[in-house]
Amino acid sequence: MLQPLRERLDDRRSGHRIGSLSHVCVHDLVHESLILTEQGCTYRAFLLRTLSENRIPFQITFEFGSLDAIKQCVMHGWGIALLPRFAVEAESANGSVIAIPFHHPTSDFATQVIYLQNKWLPKAFRLLLQWVSAPSLSQRMDQR
Repeated sequence: MLQPLRERLDDRRSGHRIGSLSHVCVHDLVHESLILTEQGCTYRAFLLRTLSENRIPFQITFEFGSLDAIKQCVMHGWGIALLPRFAVEAESANGSVIAIPFHHPTSDFATQVIYLQNKWLPKAFRLLLQWVSAPSLSQRMDQR
């Protein structure tokens, strides 16, 4: 069950320069205000390591353990964030944010679900497996 997707958020109303790009590279992040996930998060570690390796100056505006808090800050124009695509599909679809792909050679992420294959699986768990393996929000909603 892989979801190797990640996206950048930007507030559509702010007219932010990144909002007009078709994709974002590390050098597009010079002097950006970042809204980060909590320490220990793979996305945060990847972003900070990539910025450091490329000597990109930036500012950390906020740090949260909540994706909803991060999205609200982005919607208020307080900075930008690196989040998985599935976390922003609804906001991107309704136009409250712009999700822009982040391109970098080492940005392949995977979410893995590990379970015993020959063991009985409850219906709820089987539905979860179907849901996380669906490639888009609309397909996941159809499975409800």
